[in-house]
Formats: sequence, structure tokens, C-alpha cells
Amino acid sequence: MKAASKNQKNQKRQRQSTDSPALNLVTSASPGETSRKIDSLTSLRGIAALLVMFFHVRWAFVEVASINMDLFAIPFASKGYLWVDCFFLLSGFVLAHRYGREKIWSGNFLKSFFVGRWARIYPLHFVTFVSFLTYVGVTKGLDVFNGHGLSITANFLLIHNWGFVFMEHWNYPSWSLSAEWAAYLLFPILMTVVAFASRRLALATSALVALLFTFGLYVYGVHKGSMDFMHGNGWIRCLFGFTAGLLLYRISQLTEGVASRRWFDFGALAFLMAQFLMLQFMKEEFVFVLLSVGLIFCLSHAEGPITRVLNSRPLLYLGEISFSIYMWHALLGKMFQDSYRAAGLPALSVPVSVGLLIALIGVILVVSALSYHAIELRLSVALRKRLSALVSR
Repeated sequence: MKAASKNQKNQKRQRQSTDSPALNLVTSASPGETSRKIDSLTSLRGIAALLVMFFHVRWAFVEVASINMDLFAIPFASKGYLWVDCFFLLSGFVLAHRYGREKIWSGNFLKSFFVGRWARIYPLHFVTFVSFLTYVGVTKGLDVFNGHGLSITANFLLIHNWGFVFMEHWNYPSWSLSAEWAAYLLFPILMTVVAFASRRLALATSALVALLFTFGLYVYGVHKGSMDFMHGNGWIRCLFGFTAGLLLYRISQLTEGVASRRWFDFGALAFLMAQFLMLQFMKEEFVFVLLSVGLIFCLSHAEGPITRVLNSRPLLYLGEISFSIYMWHALLGKMFQDSYRAAGLPALSVPVSVGLLIALIGVILVVSALSYHAIELRLSVALRKRLSALVSR
């Protein structure tokens, strides 16, 4: 009885892992080698979400005089937005793994894919977007929405980052979700092109180098080397990273077994350390994208002490709730900032201010965990099943 109960729990955990935004990847196995999960990429997503959150949460403390200058003086924190590009690479990588062998132009696949992607991202977007509008309406008055009908409609449809003009994002982290939705719609085309351009390792590597070179030209030519562009043309940033992730997965397949997994483990540590050093000391932001490519590639092959740390249960759970962290932290940070301003508190000591920062991060994590279980594992799954039943009639 105990064994049966344990098996049922394991099956339930596996189903939840598939339905959640975590990255539970299985690489293609070489002859005679069993498939293996790459849980470390789930943890990487969680770390990235935490650093993006910290980048934004600093603004909630802009009026907390005792620590605001210290928070904004941390160089690696001031470039936290670069971890969004890691999200785009991971997104392309995992979708290439999951759907790379499907007949992507079949009617059944297209219906299943688009329904699955929509049900995956939209419920949490809708809940956080409506929550943000409700909070703004209650605290600022309904007049604040005057003249914003177009932006609200675009946000509701998740298309607010598809043009070359600025459009208010309200729950501003959702700009990247809008950009990813565009990438999902283009996925069949992108996969077809990638499949053609990556039949051999040399072709796949050349295609990735050419793509990154073109992306670099765009970043330096149009944005003067800054990766901090999202208003209107953030979808371009997403498509470059997403497509690079598709190619990177193909290269990972073609290099399976090329070297010891322990060497890749130390390579992953080297790339991760290089990322933090770059954020701390370098101004060339595009270098971060290149280091992210190297990090994900190494983690796709790695086994060793570094990946064992990343595979620890706390870091894996952080990765599982990363989508909710990303979508809730802006609203919760704004609520804290508005409350602090309204309270008119006197100057706080550094320990008290640090305690408030830790408390806010704790609240974000708790809300994200509740959101993960209630919205991502229940509402999204139920919506996907309902929509799948409708389109299959």
C-alpha cells in the first residue's frame, strides 16, 4: 500500500512538472544512453527571476533614505533586466526539446500547440493585469484610465509589445510575455527554418553565430549597445533570443557525448561567474547574451557538484514558481512603495530598512507560491483541457 501511494505521489509530481512553467528537459540520448532530466535549467530560471525581481524591487525603496543609495550602487543589480534575455533563450531551448520531433504543420499539432501555449501563459497574465488595474483604480481613481483604452485593450489581448510605438504596460513585466506570445505564433515557421539550417553541427553552429552577430549589429547600431529596450520593439529582442535558443538546443543534441559531463559542469560555473563579473565590471551588455548561451549549453550536458547544488529542492522550487515571481513582483513592489509614502514614516535605521526589504521579498515569494499552485497548476491546466476539448470537436 505504501509503495502504491508513493508511486501515485510521484506520478502526480511528474504531471505537475509538465504543466508548470519549470524547465524539466530531457535531452536526446546517444545510442545506449538513457534520457536524463536537466533540472538545473529549472533552477537557472528561478535565479534569473529572482534577480529581475530584485532589479525592480529596488525602486520600491527609492524613498527609503537609509538604504536606497546602497541598493542602486550595486552594479550587477542595476543590470538585472539582462536576465530576461536568459528567459528568451531558455524558452526557445525548451520548446525545441518538447516539440522538435513533431509534425509541426499538421492541423492537430498546431491546434494543440497554440491552445497549450495560450492556456499556459494567459491565466496568470489576466489575473495579474486585472489585479494591477484594480489597485490603480482604487488608489488613483477611475480618471487615471482616461485616454488609455487602446493600451488596456492591447494588454488584455497580450499584444501590447508588438509595435514600434510606446504603449503603457501597466503590469510592466508583461511586455516580455507579449513578446513571447509573438514568438509562439511564429514557432512553426522558426522551427522549419532552424531544421533546415541545422542538419549538421557545422551548419547549426554557423547559423547561431550568424544570428548572434546580426543581433549584435542591431543592438549596437540601433540601441548604441544597450540591451534595455522593451517599449514597442522588445519583441525583436525576444525573437533573436528565442531563435538562438532553438538553434542552441539543436547544437546540444549534435554534441551529445562530446566530452565529460563533469567538464561541462565546471564550464557552467565558469560562465555563471563570468556573468556576474560582467554585470559588476563591464559596460558591454551584449556580452551577457553570449555568456548566457554558453551557460545554457554547458548545463544541457553537465553533471557534477555544481549541478547537484542547482538540483537542490529549494532551487528547483524557486524555478517552478519563477513565472509567478516575475508576474507578481511589480504590483507588490508598487503597493509597498505607495504604502510607505502614505505612512509618512520617519527616517528608518539601516537594520529596519533591510528588514523591510527582506519582508517584501518574502511576501513576493509567498504570493508567488500560492499563485503557482492555484493559477498555474489548476486554472491553467483546467483551461487547457477545456479549450483542447472545444478545438478537437
